[in-house]
Order: sequence, then C-alpha cells, then structure tokens
Amino acid sequence: MRDGWLIRILCCALLWLAMMPVLQAQEEEADAPRAWTGLDVRAGSRNGGFAVFRAQSFRPLSLVYGASFDLVKDSREARIESFYGDRGRRYVYGKLNHLAVLRPQAGLLWQALPRTDLNRIAVMAAVQAGPSLALLSPYYVEVPSGPLLNTRLAVPFDPARYSYQGIIGRAGFLAGSPEPLLRIGAGAGALVMLDWARARHGFSGLSLGADVNWFPAPLPVLAETPEIRNRSWTAAGSVGLFFGGKL
Repeated sequence: MRDGWLIRILCCALLWLAMMPVLQAQEEEADAPRAWTGLDVRAGSRNGGFAVFRAQSFRPLSLVYGASFDLVKDSREARIESFYGDRGRRYVYGKLNHLAVLRPQAGLLWQALPRTDLNRIAVMAAVQAGPSLALLSPYYVEVPSGPLLNTRLAVPFDPARYSYQGIIGRAGFLAGSPEPLLRIGAGAGALVMLDWARARHGFSGLSLGADVNWFPAPLPVLAETPEIRNRSWTAAGSVGLFFGGKL
C-alpha cells in the first residue's frame, strides 16, 4: 500500500516536470508583446526628419505601417556669402523652394537576428512604401527696400528680378507666407535597426535608412539653367536613433 502511494507521488512529480516547459512556453507566449510602436529620428547629408511606425508581432515577419516626414535638400545646393558681408546671412543663390516630403506607408518588418543569451543586440529590417506628398514653400531672401540696409524686405527668390548684388541674404525662418505647392508621387524606404535595449517591453538603438521618392513632374526646387535641371525624384540615406515600446 505504501509502495502504491510512492509510485503515485513519483508519477505526479514526473508529470509536473514534463509539463513545466509547456507551461513556461504558454506563459511566455501570453506575455509576448502583440504590437510595437516607435519613433525614428534621423538625419543625413540631404535630408532630416522622423518616422512613426507600428508593427504587429507576427513571426518571423510583421506587418508595419506608419508615416514619415523629411526635409529634403538638393545635392547641388551650396550656401554662399552675402555681397554685403557680415550685414547679410549666407544663403543659397538660385533656390526657389524648400522641399518637405510626407509619406504614409506600409510594409514588412523582419526580425533578422533576434536577441538571445549569446547575442545581446537584435537586428531588424523593414521595407515600406506608400504615396509621397511633396510640400514646396518659397525660399525667402532679404533685399534692400531703400538706399540704406536698415530697411529690408523679405521676398521669394526670383532670379529674373534679383541679382547677387541685389540680395542681402537669407530671410528669417518665419519671414513671408508659406504658400505651399503640393505634388503627389510615390516612394519607398528601407531601414535596418540595431536594438540593444534590455527591457522586455521596450526597444531603442541605431537605425540606418534609405529613401527614394518619385513624382510625375520635376520639382521646382532650383532655378533652372543650361547646367541645372530640376529632378522628379529624391534619394537620400540617413542615420538615426529609434525608440519605442512593445505592447
């Protein structure tokens, strides 16, 4: 009789030990994050901006969607000194408009290298695409409004009206009215994220990205000359920091 009870206790203990990995896996699965929400702040030689994204936690691929906003420069832009020296700000002669690109986007996020006990840095890669909205606003410069430089007028740059000698320099950021011009196109971006956060429900790290946008017609960013023609596309790489939480 006593042996029967010992056998029953031993069987229960063995069954409990056998069920432990299953129970732990179910607990981890229940505690696993269902979605990721984050912010990527990036900058490059030709662009700077941010992107917000949300990814559904499907393994090994996740659906990711969000939006990006970037201020974009043409690679041929170069600031020059004012004809009036220190009395004027440096500016880009020949620039007609500032360019910003807003893109709602969706794509896939791939956990290329998950974090393990041996690997403390997780590597994720994302590819997204969507419609691109180009926002063009006039580039303002200061010109003399009288015989002395004490009175100045902020005007949109116009190469037909203002020569190098007639421009004092770049106007202030809030000078003039935005008067945006909108163009619709399409774009895509790729992003590699190195996540070294130790928190189970958070992530942060370094991002490496590349973006391309295309529009049906050239964007009037620069005054055209025989040597300079405006482009109907933008392309730029960036380095940034991203952070967010897993819910």
